[in-house]
Amino acid sequence: PMSVTHPKQYTVWSQEKSGIIEWSVASTDSVSPSVDILLSVDNGVNWDYLIANRTANDGSYNFTTPCVGPSTYENCYVMIRSIPINDNYWFALSPKFRIATSNSECSVTPTDPPTTIPPIAGSTSHPTLSGPTKRPTLAPTPSHITKVEWITRFPSLSYSQVHSNSAMNSQFTTNFDSTVSSAAGRSPKIRYINRLNSGSDTGVVVDSHVDYDTAVEAASASAFANSLETNSGDVFSTANGFDFTTYGTPIVGNVTIGNLQSPTNLCASDTCHYIIWETWHANTAEVNVSASVNDQIIFFWMGDETIYLMPSLDSYNSCNLTAATKLTTSADERNSFFGYRILSQYSGQTLYFACGSSNDNPYHPSSTLCDSGLKAKVFVKSTSSYVSSGPGTRGVSFLLTTILPSILGSLVLALGISFIVIMCCRKARSGPDARKKRRQQLRTQHRQRMERLRRSQNIKQKYPTRRHYNQFHRSGSPSQPARTINRSQTRTAARSPTRTAARSQTRTAARSPQTRTAGRSPTQTAGRS
Repeated sequence: PMSVTHPKQYTVWSQEKSGIIEWSVASTDSVSPSVDILLSVDNGVNWDYLIANRTANDGSYNFTTPCVGPSTYENCYVMIRSIPINDNYWFALSPKFRIATSNSECSVTPTDPPTTIPPIAGSTSHPTLSGPTKRPTLAPTPSHITKVEWITRFPSLSYSQVHSNSAMNSQFTTNFDSTVSSAAGRSPKIRYINRLNSGSDTGVVVDSHVDYDTAVEAASASAFANSLETNSGDVFSTANGFDFTTYGTPIVGNVTIGNLQSPTNLCASDTCHYIIWETWHANTAEVNVSASVNDQIIFFWMGDETIYLMPSLDSYNSCNLTAATKLTTSADERNSFFGYRILSQYSGQTLYFACGSSNDNPYHPSSTLCDSGLKAKVFVKSTSSYVSSGPGTRGVSFLLTTILPSILGSLVLALGISFIVIMCCRKARSGPDARKKRRQQLRTQHRQRMERLRRSQNIKQKYPTRRHYNQFHRSGSPSQPARTINRSQTRTAARSPTRTAARSQTRTAARSPQTRTAGRSPTQTAGRS
């Protein structure tokens, strides 16, 4: 089936800039020779922008990104669909990508699609009215450079000698580099070395340039360009180390100054890293960038450079593009910039980028600018607790990254304090003073037990049974306390004679045989007899 191959998930479009849409036809042109191309900026809810109407179903379409508004749109889709027949059609969707905010006041001109397009399943959210805060980090390369470029002619130098002799070529380029570096304050980059006159072996022409950081080196760039234009002898001089004996007197011309500035309107993430995709960093070692998931890498350059994503460190080091993935399209190369958004699948990994454009070196026709050092490494920070952006995920991310670690830390601290307290108490209990006190307590408890046992034995000797004890104490013996005897006498004396006699008669009657047998039947009485 048909599938959209560009834009990709990492793609970032800039408004009102040329772009390209690519798709795999997969023999669908026999069914629908023409297709419509539509754009949605609100997660597929509406398809307000008709990019192409009945364009050829040939796999690519060049266009200018429409002005969609001042915001950054993070939920954009491209739809390629067949021409509707009786409201029936089939379509293919691109991955979700981004369109950066527009810095200029452009006129928003949405178009009505010919038919109503059904929304993408599960798509309900609309774009926000304001884009990300766009906090560009410190760029690994300057965000604005001044390029001084010129042509140097060597009329007496033999082209075939320099071209055929690699040692002579290396010696020549080394002397050229050291001479210009002494005058310019930084190393130049040679674009190419060619014949001065076509078909003639005598004469060599060199195209080279030096790049300056505009923010801090604008004056140096202007001074160097002025020296090349007015008195090139101040640059190519014996004091700067140039070998006039071997290479003759050079002639400098075509001095130009160009400015290259980063495309800030391409930033569609909270954090953007800018890389000058020029031979600037070929002379300052490779570019190393530390970034996070959803950060954006923005490459910009002069000319028509390309960008490849290398599959491994080995291919990156050897500049082997065989298995590399080309990221830039022809539109990107014409625009001279490219935005790459880091996806979550690359968390904790290193991304390797290289330039696959030819370096125009006649001595190494198969080499690329990658071989000249035009490449970069991007280290993506690990985000094991990363939660992709979406409705409600910010609170979840805050819970996972802030609240839960705080709770766990508090629990660990409490356990540590409890352990320390327990160990201190155990140490206090096992000290000399604690052992002495414990021995005293045991001796006291032992004496108390022995005293209770002694008292119990004395009582048993004096009163063998409980009955002896009760009889002895009730008889008013001398051993009974006086107050007990007096109390008994007092109770007896307090009773009236009539009451005492009545109680005695009642007890006697209750004990007589007649009373006990009165309520019994003859059978029970005979049985007892």
